[in-house]
Amino acid sequence: MTSHVRKHPRFIDERQVEVEFGSREALKEVWTVDISKGGMFIRTESAPPFGTRLSIHFATPGGVIDLEADVVHVVTPEAAASFNQPPGIGVQFVDLDDAVRSKFEAYVDGVAARLSAELETDREYEPLDVLIADGRRIMDALSSSRLYDALGVEPGASRDEIELRVQTMCERFSDPPPDSPPPKVARLEQVVRQLERASELVANPLRRLHYDFHHGHLRVDERRAAGEDFAHLRDVWAQAFPEKVDRAKALVEQAIALARAAPARCEELALAAIEQDPFNEELRAAYTAWSQGQAAQTTPAPAQQAPTPVDAIVQELQAFAAKATKPNHFELLGVAQDADAETVNKAFFDRARRYHPDTLRAHVAPEILALAVELQAALNDAYRTLNHPAARAAYIQKIEPKRAAPSKQTESDALMAFEMAKVHLRKGAAPEARAELERAHTINPKDPQYAAFYAWSMIMDKNFDRATALSKGRELLEEAIETARRDGPKDPILIGQWHYYLGRLHRDKDEMDLAVTNYDKALALNPHLREARMEKRVIEMRRKSR
Repeated sequence: MTSHVRKHPRFIDERQVEVEFGSREALKEVWTVDISKGGMFIRTESAPPFGTRLSIHFATPGGVIDLEADVVHVVTPEAAASFNQPPGIGVQFVDLDDAVRSKFEAYVDGVAARLSAELETDREYEPLDVLIADGRRIMDALSSSRLYDALGVEPGASRDEIELRVQTMCERFSDPPPDSPPPKVARLEQVVRQLERASELVANPLRRLHYDFHHGHLRVDERRAAGEDFAHLRDVWAQAFPEKVDRAKALVEQAIALARAAPARCEELALAAIEQDPFNEELRAAYTAWSQGQAAQTTPAPAQQAPTPVDAIVQELQAFAAKATKPNHFELLGVAQDADAETVNKAFFDRARRYHPDTLRAHVAPEILALAVELQAALNDAYRTLNHPAARAAYIQKIEPKRAAPSKQTESDALMAFEMAKVHLRKGAAPEARAELERAHTINPKDPQYAAFYAWSMIMDKNFDRATALSKGRELLEEAIETARRDGPKDPILIGQWHYYLGRLHRDKDEMDLAVTNYDKALALNPHLREARMEKRVIEMRRKSR
């Protein structure tokens, strides 16, 4: 076989062989002569013993297939010299079934676009210039804070609608034509990252409300028709625009003073106050009464209670800073451990509005303002933790450890640690996630999910020893994949995710061939795994550019 047809088979280790083909035609020749007959000859000076089970990795531009084979014939260098033939081994495939044969035949005959796919036919890719133009439009809209224009949805679209829309868009920009130049692929990857960030914003109700309010998407009538909590909306509005709420209060006071003498002017002032405090339902009711000539019977409550004197707030901030032990989340918000979500929300917004740095900026010294910033961060942390049931349960366990620890940790302890680790991973807190997953894996080392996610947390933790992460991570992931295939859970999407993790590990070790192998296995199990497709494409583009 000449060198331009295929790269010479190489042993990755004593039980793994890689055969790489540069084209469909190269594979077709070897398929016809060797593979289709049930075996092949592999040249090597160091032959494994007769009967050795090998894993043979066939890599082509159209994907990969791994086959198992037994060594059934050995030609030593001495025997090769005697018979004037190359040394090596003859192998016989043990899993070349009809399904695998169909994949090979469909690919070499040009019927299938990919070797590892289930007989996918060649398809038309969306033109690269169309993807680039649409990506530029989306990036321009996002940079101009036109989130809903970028996503192509209405401001009132539900979270699920937006998540589905973003997923569809990300899949589109993650699949450019195979011959796309690396710089343009990188540009499309940036579009995907920005879309994912936009999706994260929408997924957080509080962040989305702040975005909507700052960009004019009030939708007061729509929110009322949908039954949204106007007390909560008003709290968020007051936190975002305290100066507007103060302005509305002043306008209301003027309107009340003119209610009898100048009803028309009173009505104008009330309407102006509503524009400044749009979720004040008492003010809207008063405006309706005034506009119907009922000013004498109507005296609306102020849009906002008179602010607490600044000197009192300063004293409270100083007392907070002087405490030797910082209050826990419940003490900080002034709520009980069993407080419901509504109570937590109200307590948070009351305190957040009182100590908000933007409200105090013009009235206090810089050192006091710094304390307000610190307290605001603590309030935000408390709010996020206590609004998440699993995070709250773990926090309570942290601040109030059991007096008598159980003699033996149970599977429920492992499950709790695993759930907390997922929360930490979503927040990007890799060290905390690693600690929880180590605990779960220690309690139940046989659970492949605990092992795989523990490995991933080590890889993601940049402060963790890299050599340990890469060596132990590989061991854990390979064991998890093997255990899942043998004992369960036989979930292809989950196992595909673990192959992606293993690919990332090999990429970090600069083992690009093994990385691509695992990305291909991940995509074979889960074709929608965008991260694996992108990682593989980047490696392929870099190889082409060399």
